[in-house]
Amino acid sequence: MSSNVELDGLKALRTGNLLLILAPILITIGEIGGVLGLLSGFSGYGLASIGGGVAGAVLAIVGYLLALGAIYMFMKGFGQLREVDPEFKIGRTGASVVLAAVVISFLAEILVLVGFLTASAVLFAGPILAVIGIFLFIIGIILTAIGFYRVGSKYDEGLVKVGGILLIFGPLAFIGAILNYVGLGSVIRKKFGQ
Repeated sequence: MSSNVELDGLKALRTGNLLLILAPILITIGEIGGVLGLLSGFSGYGLASIGGGVAGAVLAIVGYLLALGAIYMFMKGFGQLREVDPEFKIGRTGASVVLAAVVISFLAEILVLVGFLTASAVLFAGPILAVIGIFLFIIGIILTAIGFYRVGSKYDEGLVKVGGILLIFGPLAFIGAILNYVGLGSVIRKKFGQ
């Protein structure tokens, strides 16, 4: 039974890393498309620019949803691996803290928007919540990275160790996700023959 849970946990982590690879690609393309659509709208291209802006926004939203899916898969995967070895609990805790940070940051954005639209003092609560969200995000990423490092250590897979470390360093997190994806595939093949 525990080997099925272990395999499912490793697969969930691998899927989460795949989502983490795809998310920033879609977000970047979407944001660039949205900005270009907006700029071309100012240049007089009308409906074509609106379509480009909407398509960019949709791509970015899909990217953000994939990022949330990655967080969920990390929570699921580390939760399953925790049943095999309690040392993996730190990864689930980290992913949970990242999720909380995302929710708090989203609420901060809503408060800022409401504050601007209503010209009320609630505007000042947004930045305070945003700082709390950023602080929690950093803590959550560090804990999640430690979780991946522990996975790499337990299964003797250097790519996952390095990938876990790289998750901490913003621009290098993309490379970390790729290393984790490849490394976890290697672990699954070596341990389970799949």
